[in-house]
Amino acid sequence: MLEALIVSFIGTWVYELNRQLIMRYALDFGGSIGIFCFGGFYGASISVISYCYKHKRTAQEHEVRVAGKFSYTLVGVGALFCWMLFPFLSTDIPASLIYYNQAAISTFYCISACVLTCVGLSSLITGQLDLKDFLYSPVVGGVIVGSSAGYINNSGGAIILGIIGGVLHVFLQRWENKIKWYFLIENNVLFIFGIQGMIGGFLSAIFNKIALDHNSSAYPTVAPYILPSQSGQLSATGFTIAIAIAAGLFVGIVINMLTKEVPSDHYHDRAYWIT
Repeated sequence: MLEALIVSFIGTWVYELNRQLIMRYALDFGGSIGIFCFGGFYGASISVISYCYKHKRTAQEHEVRVAGKFSYTLVGVGALFCWMLFPFLSTDIPASLIYYNQAAISTFYCISACVLTCVGLSSLITGQLDLKDFLYSPVVGGVIVGSSAGYINNSGGAIILGIIGGVLHVFLQRWENKIKWYFLIENNVLFIFGIQGMIGGFLSAIFNKIALDHNSSAYPTVAPYILPSQSGQLSATGFTIAIAIAAGLFVGIVINMLTKEVPSDHYHDRAYWIT
């Protein structure tokens, strides 16, 4: 309880500070930078500190880290909700941005392209469909497109973005199976949210440049006041990663100094963990 309180309390304050900074430099209504990139690197940093400080020798052996089939069922239901609801996350965009009415459909196209890419590539590589590739793919598509949805003016750009996210996700899953990062493997907080959000933030600078050039030629007197610059998108992504890692390392150190280490002779005693 104490660990969760510290993580959520400090994380909320740092998140809001970072969000206010992002609003000054970038357009991020879908949250690739401010929500997913921040949360991914923040959570991953805390996990690394906790793993090294307390559980380095025994965390991978504990019984509660093994998920069952019911967990995959819940993930599948959540993935369907993400597929349906992520487009609405990208619609809160000022009407002065000429592409605002295409943000939701661009998000849907990106998620669909990501799902199809993950299914096809996973089946091609392994000879069968990897369930994790399929279940996580709607989330990956929604995460990577968030910062770009307001800039994309055609379905082709959204589909390309979804393909990039899907290819990256499948190969990250293969890499994860080899490196066995046990402190991150349960929820993929770094690979699905941190990395995909970072890539989405960087790619949003490209779509920003395309949209800014188009707006400048169509509306030369108002375009500079509608869109931020591509350097703003890159800067927002960069300082979000730095702030999230710094905050995560600080919180990780604090919670591990304040909480009790589990003795090795009680590690497999379920009653000890409950009490």
